[in-house]
Order: sequence, then C-alpha cells, then structure tokens
Amino acid sequence: IFSEQAEKYDIAVHCWLNPYRISYDVEFKNLPKNSPARKLYKENKESLIICDKGIFLNPATNEARALVLNGVKEILNKYNVSGIHFDDYFYPETEEMNDESLYKDYKRQGGKLSLSEWRRENVNALISSVYSLIKNKSEDIIFSVSPSADIKKCKNSLYADVEKWCREEGFVDWLIPQIYYGFENDDMPFEQVFNQWHNLCTNCNVRLICGLASYKCGREDKFAGSGKNEWEENVNILSRQYEQVLKSPVYQGFSLFSYSYCFGENVNQISEKEIKNLLYMVE
Repeated sequence: IFSEQAEKYDIAVHCWLNPYRISYDVEFKNLPKNSPARKLYKENKESLIICDKGIFLNPATNEARALVLNGVKEILNKYNVSGIHFDDYFYPETEEMNDESLYKDYKRQGGKLSLSEWRRENVNALISSVYSLIKNKSEDIIFSVSPSADIKKCKNSLYADVEKWCREEGFVDWLIPQIYYGFENDDMPFEQVFNQWHNLCTNCNVRLICGLASYKCGREDKFAGSGKNEWEENVNILSRQYEQVLKSPVYQGFSLFSYSYCFGENVNQISEKEIKNLLYMVE
C-alpha cells in the first residue's frame, strides 16, 4: 500500500531495515513460533547472539548472512522501492558475543586478522554482498547505511567499517551518519562531528547525507552536558545545520529523524518553528 500510494505522488521509497537485530527480549522462548530465528538456531546455534542487549543474528555465520540477503531479495522482487537502507545496528554493544569458537575456527584455517578486524570483515562481507545483489537488480536502486555518527564507536563497538565504506567502491551508494547533536554538545558538538565525516569520505562516488535530529526539538538533550538545554531554547538549530550542508562539497543533502517529530504526533511549538525555518531555506 505504501509503495503504491507513494508512486502516485512521485515519492521515492527506501526500505529501512535493521539487518541483525531480532529482539530486545533476551528470552528465546518468547520469539514468535514462526520466527526465522528459531529455524536458524535449530540448524546452527552459533547463528544467533543471545546477550544482555537482546537477540541478534551472528554476523560471522553464513546462515545469518543468507537470511538477510534473502530478505533484501524478497523486497526487491515484490515491491517498487528506490532504495534499501540499513540502520546502525550491526554487532551488539556487549561483551557477551559468544563467537569465540567461530573465531578459533577461522584462526585454525589460517586466518591472520585480529578479533576486531575479523568482526569488521564479517560485517563488510554482508554489506558488499547486499550492494552486489542490489546492483544486479538495478544500478538505479540505492543502497545506503545510516551509521552512528561516532566513528570510533562504529569501528570498535559495532564493528561497522565506515572508514572503508567511505573510501572504497562496492559497499554503499550513500552514508547517512546520525549527527544527532547540537552545536553546544560537550562531547560531540555538531560542527566537529560534521567535519570528521566530511574528511573521512574520500570516495567521490559515495554520497554523504547528513542525519539531523528533529526528535530533539523542544526537548532536553540530557547527554549533551552543558548544552542540554540548547534544543529547548532555540528554533533555528536545524536550519543552521542545513547551512553547513549547503557549504560542503561532500554532503549532498540531509535527512530528518523522524517524521512524527516534524509533522506527526510528536510535534511541539519549537519543532514547528524549527521545521518552518528549515523549509523556508529549502524552498
């Protein structure tokens, strides 16, 4: 229904997926009886990571990779989509990874990578496979990933090799870093993070799209330190951030998270003014 209606109004639909996350609930028994994860677990228990963060597909296994690829293939074959988009969930941020035996197998077979490098290559294998699958369907279909804006976190906790994706061919068409910070954030000020990604993206065929935080408009940003009240006291943060996008030769646009904070049920007086100011600039 969504894709059919969007086509009437010339709206491009990109299907947003969380590639590995199955459930926030850590109890395997609570999964629906028809969940594909149950079949995977029965065939190979190592195909899942069950940890304090929930239940995830294990990026190190062929079974998990095949499930994601088949899901993407199903979408491409059944629906009129202009893009496939992956969210920022890759490896769970936990010490309970349960991939020791798989890594030992890899080393026994002559593997030379460190554990961290091996995990990043497991994610790279899926990303490059999805890219190839999409391009075999149509060169016009976009593959994009929206990683955490924290580059170190991507590399060392989520094992998302964003540096490689920014630099080399065959991984993504777009990267949409979630630069969900204000200008006054103590640890991750917007301009600093914006410039880090600007400098990272050296492949002219990879487009950077700046992810902006409409969901913070009019609300306390409790993890921003001394800048926690910035989004409550200003109505031009998004438009100022868009100004930065316009000045950049690397960024090709912006995205907003999320619709409900721009036009839906979560709109407030400040967010209305923020969006009005932003739209005035765009128009």
